[in-house]
Amino acid sequence: MAVCLTLMAGRTGVVGGSLMIGALIETHCSLAFVVLSGVSLHSTNLCDDNDNDNDDDDDDDKLMSRKMNGKRRCV
Repeated sequence: MAVCLTLMAGRTGVVGGSLMIGALIETHCSLAFVVLSGVSLHSTNLCDDNDNDNDDDDDDDKLMSRKMNGKRRCV
């Protein structure tokens, strides 16, 4: 039952978001692209700044940092 409700909420959000983006593109095209790119950049920054000191997987962090030339990335 919980999975069904979660899927229903996700699909409702997708439909609502699609309708809002469609209306925003019709009225303010450039604003729609600025908002979408702003949300994308903001989520990237949230992902990059997720630097917890309580990590148990320090070895994985070191390996990932070495592979990404010292920059931590969300995978």
